[in-house]
Amino acid sequence: GDTKLSSVSIPGTHDSSARYVFPSLIMQCQDTSIATQMKNGFRYFDIRLALDEKDGNATLKLRHNFANCRETASCFSDNMQFADVVKDAYKFLDAHPTETLIFCVKAENQKDDVATIQSLLDEQIDANPSYWYTQNVIPNMDEVRGKIVLASRMEDVNQVGGSKNGLSFLWENQNNKEVADLAFTQSMINDTETLWVQDRFKYNVEMKMDAMEETIENAQPGDDTFVLNFLSTAGSGFAGHPKKYAKIINQKLLDTKLSSKTSYGIIICDFGTQKIAEHIYQTNF
Repeated sequence: GDTKLSSVSIPGTHDSSARYVFPSLIMQCQDTSIATQMKNGFRYFDIRLALDEKDGNATLKLRHNFANCRETASCFSDNMQFADVVKDAYKFLDAHPTETLIFCVKAENQKDDVATIQSLLDEQIDANPSYWYTQNVIPNMDEVRGKIVLASRMEDVNQVGGSKNGLSFLWENQNNKEVADLAFTQSMINDTETLWVQDRFKYNVEMKMDAMEETIENAQPGDDTFVLNFLSTAGSGFAGHPKKYAKIINQKLLDTKLSSKTSYGIIICDFGTQKIAEHIYQTNF
């Protein structure tokens, strides 16, 4: 119970809601719902938010780049709503009260007012505050069992400060296509706690696998240090094919021997499966 959340190996999914998106060839990143991802063992979720404005009212929808995430495979289906994802999370936590979930939120549409997105997010939290951890301090497990840990990539809001913005998960865009001297980069969560991130999302498959392995071998998560290791990539070409890339990279992870009783931080993948989640979380034991 006194183990810091950052010292646990945690399986995560990238663009967690991008199951039904169009065009799917270049936009789809998962083939299961977030509720199923939870059941399969994933605990970190990449939540991309945008404003959904109708008849003068605004809600939060899920989005991947320019594509809205939808409820079904039909391109005419309704936009996927953040409120429904939250309900699924509450249901999961009620059934598994010793578990915790991490929602890393980002304003996905540059045209949206970030303050409005944060205000709508606050409304969700205020409706059921007992389910949320919103401080910018790495918690231990007992502090967040049965809760959603909020982490935020919304830079404008985090610069304002306050106690409800969650963990400050901000890092510079890693969109270079050339090999960097160091695959992962450092930023600060607060004055004393650190975030290391490998998110080289423009690397080709071979470069990405090297970056993944470098981060597994050299990044050191600990009580005051979160490590995020993204397996996802859009590739170095004009149009990516996430599913094709994920098939290769995910298998490389499964073939990588991970030590027991060792923290590898948060490992985040496209097209996450139960087998991948188990491969990651078993390292805690």
